[in-house]
Amino acid sequence: MGGRGASSGLQYIKHKGYSSYGKKYGSEYQTVLQVGNIKYVKFNKGSATAPMETRAGHKRIYVTVNKQGKPKFINEFGKNGQRIKQIDLSGRAHYVKGEKLEPPHTHLGYVHGEGNTRKLTKREKTLVDYVNKVWENKK
Repeated sequence: MGGRGASSGLQYIKHKGYSSYGKKYGSEYQTVLQVGNIKYVKFNKGSATAPMETRAGHKRIYVTVNKQGKPKFINEFGKNGQRIKQIDLSGRAHYVKGEKLEPPHTHLGYVHGEGNTRKLTKREKTLVDYVNKVWENKK
């Protein structure tokens, strides 16, 4: 993913360039497209997994592309490099207070299951449309 990269793990050993899972930063994902502060990335091994952190040092948006070549997640990161929001574009529905939320929906916070799942805001809908449009134009 470039010199700094992203990781799917916590940054306890950050100063050595590794996540707490022992994965070297930049080794888990490869960049397939970059437009402004939005990076489209693909997980190198296994199923599409969204990054938890970035070492970019500024606000960044990552779009995780699945094996079928379609955007699966949009992740927003704060200046501290930790994930602040994830938008699921596909996958399973989640239940919030008895209401079934089909994708796309938003998870707020660092960890996916912190209980702050909700429908998309107007700004997030615009972002989803933009991300999909850019990706389709790339093809």
